[in-house]
Order: sequence, then C-alpha cells, then structure tokens
Amino acid sequence: MKIPYYLKTTLFVVALMFIHEVVLAQCGTFYSVSKSGEGGQHKYGKEEFPGYESSPPKIYLTERKVENKTSTFVGWYPPGQFWVDESSSTITWTYRWDPYTGNYTEDCDALEDSIGAYMYAMEIIVGVLPKDETSTCSSTYASSSSTMRDGYGVAKGDSEITLSDEHTDDMMIGNMKNRVDKDFNKNDWATNCVYAVPRIGTADYEIDADHLFCSGSKFEYFFLIKNTAKDVTYKVSWVKETTYPDGSKSWDAMSEEVKGTGNDVTTKSYTEEVPGTVCTIIVTDMSFEIVDDGGGGDGSDGSPGSGGPK
Repeated sequence: MKIPYYLKTTLFVVALMFIHEVVLAQCGTFYSVSKSGEGGQHKYGKEEFPGYESSPPKIYLTERKVENKTSTFVGWYPPGQFWVDESSSTITWTYRWDPYTGNYTEDCDALEDSIGAYMYAMEIIVGVLPKDETSTCSSTYASSSSTMRDGYGVAKGDSEITLSDEHTDDMMIGNMKNRVDKDFNKNDWATNCVYAVPRIGTADYEIDADHLFCSGSKFEYFFLIKNTAKDVTYKVSWVKETTYPDGSKSWDAMSEEVKGTGNDVTTKSYTEEVPGTVCTIIVTDMSFEIVDDGGGGDGSDGSPGSGGPK
C-alpha cells in the first residue's frame, strides 16, 4: 500500500519529536564540560638573499646594513673662491623584528669625516671639519649636503648587508602556543549533554610547507553526572580519537570511576595540549555505567545510570 505524502511527512515529524524527547530525557543525567583555545603565528623577519634560499626558507630577525661612501666636490663659492670638499661617511642601519607581533624597530648610527680646502686671493687656507657623529642618518645627510656648492662632484661607495638571529620553527611554534593559551584563558566553559553533542574538543597542530606559518588548538574537559546515588560507583568511559594527515586514525580508550554522593559529581579534569606532531585530536564515544551500586544490585537494569551511547 502506498503511503500518502502528507502521511509520510507527519510520521517523520512524529519520529523527530520522539527522538527529541528521548534525548531530553537522557540529558538530565550525563554532561561534558569543556573549554578550548586556538591561535596561529607567522614567522616574521627578513627573508634570505635571492640565490641563497634554503628549503624551507630561513627568516632572520636582525638585518644590518653598513654603507661606506666617499665623495669629492669641486666648486666656486663665493665668486672667486675655489672650494674643494672631500668627505667620507659610514652609515649603519639595523632593523630588528619582534617575532611575536612582526613589528620592527630601526636604529641608525652614522659617522662622517669631512676635510675642506679653499683658495682665495692666491692664499690657500685648509679647514678641517671635526668628525660629525649623529644619531640619525637624515641629519648626517643634511650636514653633508649643506657643504655642496655650485660645481661638480664624484661620489662612490659600497654597502654590506648581514642577516642574523634566525626566526626558528621552535620560536614560531612557542609563540603560537602562547596565543593558544591566551585565547583559552579568555574563553568560558561550555556544558553539553553527551547524547546531544557526542563529540567534543579539538586539539590540533598544522604548519605550512615553507614553515612560515603554524596554527594549533587545545582543550580541557571533564564529565558531570547529575543526581548521583550515595555510595554508588559510576564508571565514565570515553575515547580519544586522533586523525593524521594521511587520513588514518588511532584510538585511546579512557575511563574513570567516581563515587556517588547523593548530589552531582564530576570526574577529574583532562587537558589535550597542542600536539607535538601534525594531527587532530577529539573526544568521542562518551558513556557511563554503574559498576558498584553499594549492595543494591549491579546497575544493569537499563536505568539512566547504566550507560550512554557507544
């Protein structure tokens, strides 16, 4: 006999309502309580020079550039005065990156020597300018350019750049875990009925192919049994499931026994930190049962204390 469409819909709704009522009834007893945190970290700094790249590429937190420059200028100022200026300068820039935030600071030290000679009315006077050591490169350039007059000049120089203080994977991963802890500490606990939420938590670790970014997460959890019977022993069981990059899985069966008090009781708290290898960890297959009813039976009569979903 063909069932009318409206009747199928009605039966489906009734079935959903029945399942919902069953879940609500079961949810009065067994709960998971958990909180989590997550975070990611970039590897900040200066990349290696082109042509010298490693695999994965290395990143450095300190860049130092030293520029040596010499110049000769010949000119006339004021009219009738012949002016020759020879100068040399050494300028050092240092950039330092913060491995956590990626912000950087710039320091610049400069040292300039300048010797000037000028001729006027057939009399040669040589003037020696003292060393000009300044705290910023811009002021050094300003003092150098102030001696330039109408005429011509020749300048030459060289520079050397060095990189140091490698931003290592361990530093990046350590800072990522700090971000995870900060996020974890600001988050609240969540209480869920295990029959309605059969899986909880995520602890994972990922790093990209170039080792320039990594991310992770952690979680802490415990279990709550409401309205326990005094002196009854309950066994809480669950499975820690680990998934690896190739899709394979492993399972660790875990359990804890707690003694009823006549009130609500909880298990110990368990923490899954950021894993040391690339994988994802969750908790699933949570259940509980009575293993010792204090002399009143074995708890296998199908009562709410006899277990949860397997």
